[in-house]
Amino acid sequence: MIPSSSLERITAQLSTCGIDVVLGGSGLLYALGLATVVNDWDLTTDAPLESVAACLKGFHVVRKCRASAVFCSNYILTLPDEGVEIIGGYAIRCGDNVCKLPSISGGTWRSIPIASAEVWAAAYHLMGRLEKSELLFGYLSRVGATKRVVDLLLKQPLPEELLYRLEAMPSW
Repeated sequence: MIPSSSLERITAQLSTCGIDVVLGGSGLLYALGLATVVNDWDLTTDAPLESVAACLKGFHVVRKCRASAVFCSNYILTLPDEGVEIIGGYAIRCGDNVCKLPSISGGTWRSIPIASAEVWAAAYHLMGRLEKSELLFGYLSRVGATKRVVDLLLKQPLPEELLYRLEAMPSW
């Protein structure tokens, strides 16, 4: 596993620039105790590329060009020396539509904002990574979903089975 000290430095730097990021992907699963391995640290943000790039001037940053039939985020920046990827305007294709997945905090882990489990349960479902989606839906069944986050997701062009799944979640 990649040391989280790099992640802590990067999130602290972005925070000093007023840029909100949240930890998603396998890092979120790890932070919630749902996984034992982190492949890399995925951060998402709704901040513009120019703001994020300007804030990270002291780091080795590479803009990733990933043309994909599935992912259609605004941008992806990698910090290869740090094992961190920053995804701006996180979005996944859903049929002929695009599902925008907001960077909403679901708490903190080691002073790092972690992403909403609801958002990443939907994201993993849309990616076809159903095992990871089920881990998060199971977690949400135990702790309850945040209604305002579910309501935001329900406004997206999600497949029917995912809409039903989100609507059926116990919430607070």
